[in-house]
Amino acid sequence: MSVTNLQSVRADSASHLMHLGVRDWQLGNLNVKPTLCVGWLYFKDELSLETVRTEVMSKIVKKVLRYRALPVERDGWTHWDEIPVESMDLEYHFGTTTDDSFETENQWRAHLDAIVEKGLDYAKPWWKYQLIKKLPCGRSGLLMITDHAFGDGASGVSALLSICQKNIIESPRKKKTQLAAPRKLTMYENLFAIGGGISKPLLEAVLPNDRPTKLKSIGFPQSWDYSLTSPTDFMDVNLFKDIKDKIPGCTVNDVMLALTALSIRNYYKDIKEPIMNTKKDITATYAVNTRPLGVNYLGDEWFGNHVVAATTPYPLHDSRIKTLLKFRDNGRMRKNSPDTLIRVGIAEFAARMVVPFVDRLPFVTRSQALKTGAETQLKFSVMISNVVFSMDKLSVFGQEIDDVQFLAMTPLGCYCGVSTYAGKVNCNVVTAKNVEANPSAIAAYYKKELYALHDEVMALKQSELIVLDAPEIASLYSLLLSFFYLFFGAFLR
Repeated sequence: MSVTNLQSVRADSASHLMHLGVRDWQLGNLNVKPTLCVGWLYFKDELSLETVRTEVMSKIVKKVLRYRALPVERDGWTHWDEIPVESMDLEYHFGTTTDDSFETENQWRAHLDAIVEKGLDYAKPWWKYQLIKKLPCGRSGLLMITDHAFGDGASGVSALLSICQKNIIESPRKKKTQLAAPRKLTMYENLFAIGGGISKPLLEAVLPNDRPTKLKSIGFPQSWDYSLTSPTDFMDVNLFKDIKDKIPGCTVNDVMLALTALSIRNYYKDIKEPIMNTKKDITATYAVNTRPLGVNYLGDEWFGNHVVAATTPYPLHDSRIKTLLKFRDNGRMRKNSPDTLIRVGIAEFAARMVVPFVDRLPFVTRSQALKTGAETQLKFSVMISNVVFSMDKLSVFGQEIDDVQFLAMTPLGCYCGVSTYAGKVNCNVVTAKNVEANPSAIAAYYKKELYALHDEVMALKQSELIVLDAPEIASLYSLLLSFFYLFFGAFLR
């Protein structure tokens, strides 16, 4: 491939801002450590490094531009400029661990710490695969590391799934329960959704700020602690589906998110967190996919960070079922509101203005502008995500995938990641070390709360289910309050 034929693709807005953050961090102008995404696959036997390299190079790298490109700032925007494949350092991108095996969880955690501390070589494409000969559970693994500017979870998972084969196993499937369609939102609820969808994204940049708690990071984290679901402690996805099928309008995602809130609530009770003596809640952020339905995730146009950070109230004082209903109702409201469109517009405006605009202001530097953007996210306590890798068993590199794990080192104080593979659900928790919280204590409650919530929901009578789906009486009041904050909020700060 000659140099004259190399491609260049304009980055999406989120990747552009993240790339500028990495560059300013490298220059020492921004105290926000790059956000790394780390995932790994478990296998029964050790993989062949040569097989992994051949498969990834032929089926991913040569098909997806960003795997063979570097981000370059040009004309006030980030572009992914292709580099010749023959110039790529394959010894860097495909390697093995220096240790033959990890006998204990502490050794494995130390290895993850070292990866996060060292980061990536930003002079090379921003990804690498590393073979693990033996994990503490006795299995082998394949570790995948990327910078978040490279692409969001949907892109990375789609790239990996593109080279997997589905294992066809004839097994009896649970008969789906035919449910009535969920109740339509009332006029007042729709008006509330519209008002909140406009006011909430606009005001969050200047007004809301979670109260300081054991998960609220005051400064940008530089190191993290983790809690990983053990190989024998996974959860059955059918329990989540049972709850979803019983509660009108509920989704599996609602159940998973509610359980993260219930886990934190119990943790806060254990450590006697002062916020539990109030009626205050905290706020979580989560990624909303903005790609149109049916797009090619691996195409040049859509591989990247086509997401916006939405927020959801994180209830701390409600019953299990009420907590679930709050997540359900918040999700339904958001889907019927312009919330996502407003957030996309804000992100696009920030990305387009951050370099040209600050260059015209003598007292504002780009680093200051980027720091302000990062602090907008730092206002909140928790980030949550739900990765559905596959509901079926998959094979790749000639072996069946046993299990999948994901972690994300975010600028927030806490990350709760729920992942699903072949009917098994894992919950992993990452906490910033500067908040001095215990991620293992939080994660330990997830499975307990699942069983407790399942028991309560399954015991509900039909008459009680009708009440649970009733319209919110306070919708009109909430609508008026929402518009009040929209127009007068700036004076209340």
